[in-house]
Amino acid sequence: DAGGEYDLYAADVTRTFPVSGSFTPAQRDLYQVVLGAQKEALAAVKPGATIDGIHDLAVRRLTEGMVALGLLPGPVEERIAEGDRYGKLKPGSEEAKSAPLGYRKYYMHRTSHWMGLDVHDVGEYQLDGKARPLAPGMVLTIEPGLYVAADDEAAPRELRGVGVRIEDDALVTAEGCENLSAGIPTVASILIYDEPVSTGKAVALVLIPVSMFLLWKDKKDEERRPAPESLMRGAPARRSGSRP
Repeated sequence: DAGGEYDLYAADVTRTFPVSGSFTPAQRDLYQVVLGAQKEALAAVKPGATIDGIHDLAVRRLTEGMVALGLLPGPVEERIAEGDRYGKLKPGSEEAKSAPLGYRKYYMHRTSHWMGLDVHDVGEYQLDGKARPLAPGMVLTIEPGLYVAADDEAAPRELRGVGVRIEDDALVTAEGCENLSAGIPTVASILIYDEPVSTGKAVALVLIPVSMFLLWKDKKDEERRPAPESLMRGAPARRSGSRP
């Protein structure tokens, strides 16, 4: 999970890879669930859409995957409802301690946050009590993930201790969105080995995303592409802190 800067504008990108250089079948299945949810969420970014709506889509796809992989029992709708209810409870309260987590057992954060001159940039997420519609020039992250604790005896053994997050930065355009970090490949596109590989090859595979990013940055430097329009046009004065 890395945040760099280009012409003072921030980036926030995550890639996950198996340290051995190859997926186990269970790891690959979990990765594909997150990748599928991330692709659908990216495709949903367009003017008029909302961060809440994009999050709801990602939650549904992830929950469907969790049920299919045996991480959660069905039905999907009940696990989504449980997670949504839990998210409204006061952290640490007695009610929260006893409430079922639903999908939040394995996906406990939001799918997006604003980006701009800061990694978690300022800006309202709601206007007049409603989710704020996206507009051209806004930049946001798309970062679904699934995280299975190593000591989670309720999870399938082959998934314990496995965590996956895939994060890209989306610029809202008039027609939809531009993935500003598309030049960094997802692991599924470069790791296709079914057998364990040597340590040297594993290290090389780890370096591939870094190398691709540097090539992408060099290309952008040559183009000297103007930075995206400020995310928060007419926003109030900058303040510290960000939405969790």
